[in-house]
Amino acid sequence: MAGFLSCTVNKIDRKDRLSVPAHIRIALGLLRPDASVSSNPFICFPSLAGPWLQAVTPQQMQQFMGMQDPLAPFAGEIDALGIAFYAQAAELTPDTDGRITLPAHLRAYANIDTEVLFVGQGSSFSMWNPDTFAEYSAQVRDQAREQFSGLVARQAQQQLADAVPQGPQNG
Repeated sequence: MAGFLSCTVNKIDRKDRLSVPAHIRIALGLLRPDASVSSNPFICFPSLAGPWLQAVTPQQMQQFMGMQDPLAPFAGEIDALGIAFYAQAAELTPDTDGRITLPAHLRAYANIDTEVLFVGQGSSFSMWNPDTFAEYSAQVRDQAREQFSGLVARQAQQQLADAVPQGPQNG
């Protein structure tokens, strides 16, 4: 399965290097089958939702950029998204040993000091201070249960609607 799953904590070494977990590097490789596992870059940026880092593939970033108005730079208005998002983003490519160096501004934003928690999120992954994630995940657990219950209910309604025979249509 191509995707980002699981949670892994890795330490930042004395030279400020951080090992990207193998399962993350493999998922990056599965999403880019034309590249070797060790040379798959990803884009890392401060989350707009909270104090953690979000990470996506370069292809995902290109798709997002393509959704923007190409004439926006000529509108004469400050592009808040450009400043808050793109200006802070960094393309990171693991070295041959699977290590990266997180830029200081990203570490400061996520309050990352000596450990990083990699959190798989299906089509992307995030990087957290482990304590911040523990607090946040406890807060959103009930919200996740509600979303799951709603998803199950919608699925059941759809299955029921599909099972009910349709009468003749007037045309």
